[in-house]
Amino acid sequence: DGTITAQVSANVDAGFSIVSWTGNNLSNATIGHGLNSTPEITIIKKRTSNVYALGWQINLDSSITGTEGYFNFDTAAMYTTFPNYYTSANSTVLSTNGANSTERQYNNQLEDYIAYCFHSVAGFSKIGSYTGNGGTNPITTGFEPAFLLVKRTNTADNWTLVDNKRGVSNSLFPDSPSQELGNSNAVSFNSTGFAINTAAGGWNASGSTYIYMAFANQF
Repeated sequence: DGTITAQVSANVDAGFSIVSWTGNNLSNATIGHGLNSTPEITIIKKRTSNVYALGWQINLDSSITGTEGYFNFDTAAMYTTFPNYYTSANSTVLSTNGANSTERQYNNQLEDYIAYCFHSVAGFSKIGSYTGNGGTNPITTGFEPAFLLVKRTNTADNWTLVDNKRGVSNSLFPDSPSQELGNSNAVSFNSTGFAINTAAGGWNASGSTYIYMAFANQF
């Protein structure tokens, strides 16, 4: 669907696709993502040269935070709204914007890229945001999560991951090599979503904003 030929593997029903392409250094190129809805989160990595690389970049659609922007999966840095270079998306394509080679982070000449694209699917996955309240904070997903990834947006803080196989009282941090950390009853899963039961900054600081990605046990 885009101006760059891409290799796409998509599960449209599950709202997930894997896309690979080779850059051609042209301005405002597009890449088909294979889904039937705009990806809410797109995780992108340049596979070859590290020139102008941004590490693992996680792009968020404006429907999640109100403003398009990105995180880096390999750092704890806060949310950054888009400068002149980024990859945005609509219901059919990813768009690589930028007027020069420095800005075209995801369309450098003959460089190879991989993208993992996700959007919410009722009863199976939910990508969303919430505001911390410093107390008990129930979040509705429409299903009981098996996997939950949370990131604070307004200041630097770790990515935090819990799941129902290790137990929600044990956190892992994708941006850190740190070992698993016990978090007591910081978060609990229930039939309609999850609840944050702590005022800890990584989960629920009053007035802070957070994004999350949750998946059910099965599709």
